[in-house]
Amino acid sequence: MWRSRSSPTRRRSPSKARRTCWRSSGQHRDGLILESARRRGTFLPKVWEGLETPEKFLNGLKVKAGLPRDHWASDLKIWRYTTETFGAPVPQELFRRAA
Repeated sequence: MWRSRSSPTRRRSPSKARRTCWRSSGQHRDGLILESARRRGTFLPKVWEGLETPEKFLNGLKVKAGLPRDHWASDLKIWRYTTETFGAPVPQELFRRAA
């Protein structure tokens, strides 16, 4: 489940997009959705654990969306979102067939 914290924002410069990514990096709690050139990619907040810097997060997200790492365009949009993790075990009877 994801909860959007803002409406899509057009990012017209690399510095603005990087600032959005940096703001997300504070406690590594936000995921990002990136859209440009009719392509879209998302990274869950958990992805922060495997990346050292917000710039690597943003570049990886662009590659996931099928864009080059250095892609910047006037139609670039970034959404931030958070996720909730539930720790309750899934009841195994949900996977058994009725006899």
